[in-house]
Amino acid sequence: MESNDSDIIEQQDLIKFKVNDPNLPSTSHKSEIEQLPITYDSDNLQLPLSDQSSVPFISRNFNFNGVVETSKKKNITNKRVWDKVDHCLFCENSVTNFTRHLIRKHGNEIEVIRFMALPKGSAERKTEADILRKRGNFLFNVDGNTKIKPVRRPYEFETKTSVVTDYLPYKHCLGMFKKKYLHRHFKICKNLKSKTNTRNQPQADGQNIILTFSETDEPLLKNVFPRMAPDQISLVAKSDNLIKAFGTRYLKSHKEKHLIAVVSQKMRTLARYLIAMKEENNQIFSLEDCLTPKYFDSTVKCSQQVAKYNKLTNSYASPSVILKLGQLLKQCCKIAELIFLKEQHGNVNQQENIKAVQNMKYLIETQWSHEISSNALKDITQKKWNKPAILPLTSDIKLFRNHLLKIENESYNKLKVNPENLHAYRDLQDSILAQLILLNRRRSGEIQRIHLDTYTNSISEISQKEIVQALSPMETELTKSFKRIVIRGKRGRGVPVLFTPHLQKRLQYLLQLRKIVSFINKDNPYLFPLTQSPNNCVRASDVIRKFGDECGAQHPENITSTRLRKHVATATQLLNLSEGDIEQLSTFMGHSVNVHKEYYRLSDNAFQVAKVSKLLLMMEKGQGNEYRGKSLDEIDIDVDELLSGEEDCTDEENEIDINQTTDLKTIKLNKNKSNSSIKDKSQKQVPNQIEVGTKGSKIKKTIVIPWSEEDKVIVTSYFKKYILLGKTPKKHECEEFVLLHPQINKPWKKVKDFVHNKINSLKKK
Repeated sequence: MESNDSDIIEQQDLIKFKVNDPNLPSTSHKSEIEQLPITYDSDNLQLPLSDQSSVPFISRNFNFNGVVETSKKKNITNKRVWDKVDHCLFCENSVTNFTRHLIRKHGNEIEVIRFMALPKGSAERKTEADILRKRGNFLFNVDGNTKIKPVRRPYEFETKTSVVTDYLPYKHCLGMFKKKYLHRHFKICKNLKSKTNTRNQPQADGQNIILTFSETDEPLLKNVFPRMAPDQISLVAKSDNLIKAFGTRYLKSHKEKHLIAVVSQKMRTLARYLIAMKEENNQIFSLEDCLTPKYFDSTVKCSQQVAKYNKLTNSYASPSVILKLGQLLKQCCKIAELIFLKEQHGNVNQQENIKAVQNMKYLIETQWSHEISSNALKDITQKKWNKPAILPLTSDIKLFRNHLLKIENESYNKLKVNPENLHAYRDLQDSILAQLILLNRRRSGEIQRIHLDTYTNSISEISQKEIVQALSPMETELTKSFKRIVIRGKRGRGVPVLFTPHLQKRLQYLLQLRKIVSFINKDNPYLFPLTQSPNNCVRASDVIRKFGDECGAQHPENITSTRLRKHVATATQLLNLSEGDIEQLSTFMGHSVNVHKEYYRLSDNAFQVAKVSKLLLMMEKGQGNEYRGKSLDEIDIDVDELLSGEEDCTDEENEIDINQTTDLKTIKLNKNKSNSSIKDKSQKQVPNQIEVGTKGSKIKKTIVIPWSEEDKVIVTSYFKKYILLGKTPKKHECEEFVLLHPQINKPWKKVKDFVHNKINSLKKK
């Protein structure tokens, strides 16, 4: 094989081939493309992406609107027609007998020589031929042809027609399979010689293989695209140049690893908007086409569609999407303007594009709030008004902490006996992580991402003599025993983390174990590493949720890092803190004083009910002069006396004598529990539950009407099949039963519960 100065283009995992000099005539392309794959490593087929950083990406033209090649059968004998042809990897011709063609025409190729050296009929020889066949068909599939060649051709008269979007290539062998079966092929693929520790994402990898990327897209291809869901939205995001430019720019300005998920979310939001714009106007093909003033009204309409706008209620199901999308479109306008400026070179059309993008950005900045974002912001604000401020109970926090200490001691003793106990190591590490969050009331993501170097290299600060003298003896002792480090908080703020002497000893023991155990990667940079992972940390939110469920708390769902932060901020309201103390607390928590007062303190409704209501009742009774010069906390009034007038205002018409409840015909059915079938029932029907009480009373007495033996027999006989199969009937099935048996005065929910309980009782037997 001759070598020249032609460019080398390498496929992401397997293929290297030559592309001619652009100055050569186009007619020579077919003959020169024969120098296709020149590298093939049978021991390690997967090439690391770092080795390809200096190599341009292959240009692909996969036809998503093509058709899938199908198999046929003879009309008379109904036998399969052997008409399958394969694409040659070297000469790019379609051949019927692939192996014979390789031996006759391409016997001097390295891959063919390796194939011919293997014994005839051996499994290795068949594997080598299969590798070359799949790679050749892959080149045919990404060459813009009207048909694609799958590894298994579907029958032409199948009930469900196969479409191109149902197929994706597998990254190791490049064979085209149905995407829902790619995970099966991963287990049997002959090209995968060595298992990797990375997560298997065959659909995402296959989607990346059939798309064309440039050198600037390499950070996205390495970090963002593998985590995207392999659906149509991700396909649009990966195909649009402006969306990819936005993602690349965001990654450049945010180096934090956990923000990769944010890049994926923002790119998918733009892709959803672009899909809606394409459906609205068939003249739009890319996001750049949308950034024109004439499409501003369509932009508003499609943005409402993405945010699930309801015209009847004039509200959004996802109002935050509107606010995010407005910012994203403004950033895309700036990126598009930069691209047009770089490609201008005196081009009049580019100048017009720049002017159009600038006008579109001006419209978004001036009209976006008036068109949609103001109403979306009102929806967000109004939903917060009546949202209850739920905080964890103090008793639950005590149970949670005691459970953490118990887990810590048990796992520590187990590790003393067997340092290689993986389960005990995880429990000890997770318990220390949860204790740190509970002590410092930090955000869970901030604690879990503490780096090992940050903890080990931290230097104890020597306080000035004047500051030490101002502290009490207890405070001075705390400054000597506690360890303090500073980590990155929200918006790049530096926030401190305190370690008690006990936690320092346990962490020191874990650091010693990291050097000798086999399940912790030595190159993992985190203080709380994920076992068997080279670059990931433990998810603190999952740890808190797990221990919260195990500790026996009354409301474990309220034990989260966010609510623990609000709990400490609310509890400090009980103390007489000065403005300086509040500022120090806000700085430690990682937010400003205004944010602390607005979002983290006791909610306004509790303050208004507890404090202001006292004042209003006092003023209503005309007793304001009696408490002149006193604060709200100093006012001590007889609430029972003030509320006595309220209790006298009872509505006699709504009173029901409990003794008269025996006459069930005089009591009306509860309208909220009735359905449309009640109208057809006779006057002899009896309600299931009777609520008795006055209008002002808070306690409702309920009389439950039990099931009669006759009713039980009817229900059991009707739903006999469901009871035997252990399957609870659905709502419409219970409603049909109620209509067929009007003598059973029970709502459908009671019927369903009866059958469900019957099934459970049989299971216990």
